Amino acid sequence: MVRKNKKTQKIIIGVVIAILFIGVISFLIFKAPECNSGEDKCDGSIYYICQDEKWVSQGEIAGKCGVVEEQWKETFYRLANNVCSAVSIYPEDKTVNDYLTLEDCQSQIDAEFPVIASSSNSFEAEKVVNHTIDLPDDISSGDLLIIFFSTYRNNVATFPDGWNKFFEVSQERAITETIAWKEATGLEGDSIIVTIPIAQKSAHISYRITGAEDPDVQSPEASIGVVGGWGNFLKPDSLTPTGGSKRYLWIASYSKMWGILSANGPTGYIDLESYNSGVGYNDVSIGTAMRELEALSEKPDRFHVPDPTGSWVACTVAIPPK
Repeated sequence: MVRKNKKTQKIIIGVVIAILFIGVISFLIFKAPECNSGEDKCDGSIYYICQDEKWVSQGEIAGKCGVVEEQWKETFYRLANNVCSAVSIYPEDKTVNDYLTLEDCQSQIDAEFPVIASSSNSFEAEKVVNHTIDLPDDISSGDLLIIFFSTYRNNVATFPDGWNKFFEVSQERAITETIAWKEATGLEGDSIIVTIPIAQKSAHISYRITGAEDPDVQSPEASIGVVGGWGNFLKPDSLTPTGGSKRYLWIASYSKMWGILSANGPTGYIDLESYNSGVGYNDVSIGTAMRELEALSEKPDRFHVPDPTGSWVACTVAIPPK
């Protein structure tokens, strides 16, 4: 009887273990879902969503779980050392004077003076109709080219296409000075041909200028011009450019009979250049000098020449800055 009871107990224990094992397996296989699809929750500032009946962390999300939505930074510009530099800041950190739009910042940049990058001079020692004018070296697209052309008698100069005459004055049919500009294409070559109707000698200076204003915005301008007879002092007239006060490159210029060269340029002017076709009755000279000056108008002092012989023309040219 005792043996029977022990056998019965073993059977009962085995059944209980089997039931427990099946229960554990069932729990593992048929575990209840953590969440239902579409649900979300917060755990502190961490945002969770339900995926495949499980909670999946999304981290900190702007606008969720108390996380403040971040304002996007914007790009503004600060002016320092005459340069506009971009900086990204929050709009609420912007100050009126320090952070500007690009347009407002660029409007506060102080323009630099135009610069003579290179120059050339040439002449015709014989009376000809077609005059070869040497151009400066290293011409690039966008450079401003200026030619000062002096010839004997009252001659109207014809320049190639693309050149713009903006000054031409004669003194009693004795001497003529012509000035023309062109916005370079970079394909100009080494020289151009300028034609006059009556064969005469000539002298010329050409310049390549960088940092000048786009001619479509403001082109080079010249004064009316002054003419004179014999004398040692050649006085250019005043010029008030249409663009108002700017950092202009001012060029004083003269042309004179007999090929008389200038000994001194106007006071305050530098880089005096003076060339001629020769020294004789039918010869001519051309001279220029430069000055950087921020001004509304300018009237250069006089050129001094050692020999008073012969008539002359003088004028003032303004090259506006970018």
